[in-house]
Amino acid sequence: MNKNITILNRPLKLACGAELPNRIAKAAMNEQLADDKNSPTKEIIRLYKRWALGGAGLMITGNVMIARTALVLPRDVVIEDERDLPLLQEWAAASIAQGGHIWLQINPLLSL
Repeated sequence: MNKNITILNRPLKLACGAELPNRIAKAAMNEQLADDKNSPTKEIIRLYKRWALGGAGLMITGNVMIARTALVLPRDVVIEDERDLPLLQEWAAASIAQGGHIWLQINPLLSL
């Protein structure tokens, strides 16, 4: 076995069938990089691209809300409909360009 390969470099197959290219993960955190309308921004895309280039095999996003009426923090990304689809696609593409995964931390809080 190549001594330059460590366990962190090895792929990891998960029970759900997903295979991560390595065992390096970025945990969920509130990036606070949405705009004032809660749309993804070039800044969040650039940040995830940098993490992908750094070798993260899995990136779990901060809160991604499903309703603007139930924000956890004011600059969380919200996906209520397709209005931000091009930016969402760009965010995903930047994140997976090196073969890693991006998983959304979906926060379904709804106001009552």
